[in-house]
Amino acid sequence: AAAVPSSLRPSRAQPLRAAPAPDGPGGLIYGAAIHSLLQYLPDLTPARREAAALAYLAASATLPAVAQPGVVAQALAVLAMPGLAPLLAAGSKAEVAIIGHATRADGSVLEVRGTVDRLAVDGDTVLVADYKSGRPYSVEATPAAYIAQMALYRLVLGPLWPTKRLRMILVWTAGPTMVELDAVALDRAAAQALATA
Repeated sequence: AAAVPSSLRPSRAQPLRAAPAPDGPGGLIYGAAIHSLLQYLPDLTPARREAAALAYLAASATLPAVAQPGVVAQALAVLAMPGLAPLLAAGSKAEVAIIGHATRADGSVLEVRGTVDRLAVDGDTVLVADYKSGRPYSVEATPAAYIAQMALYRLVLGPLWPTKRLRMILVWTAGPTMVELDAVALDRAAAQALATA
């Protein structure tokens, strides 16, 4: 029987060398709430988003009531970013599960599985975005773990659109701000992730 390839999750390709996320604003619970809002709110008209978001957070009861308006405001600010408009347009997709295979330098095969926060095809470009909570980083200071994550997404998605350019974007919900990762840095990070997996 053929050997089952080793598996790699892009979000765990490299350890994150940063301070642990706090429990308060910017922490894991807050980040999960914003992720959920950013997944579903684009399907609603802008006029309905704030009320729907507040109702969702109140019903889920995962955040203190006093924090919910701030989280909603942060999510709405992300959705209002002009640079994200193509990612939120009709036909874009949220929480896209991906699976593919990558070949290491020694010829062994690695299975790559993950979930992309947002994906859209816009003309000759494919936009791929991942949301990050917490303190924003400039493109130059982006943690290597996040670059490796996006590099592996690109490695798997690229063959699906061989004639299109993939733009890999990190969206920092605090701010909000967005950074587009450089193709050369992504190629280098993919090669390193495969070599060390």
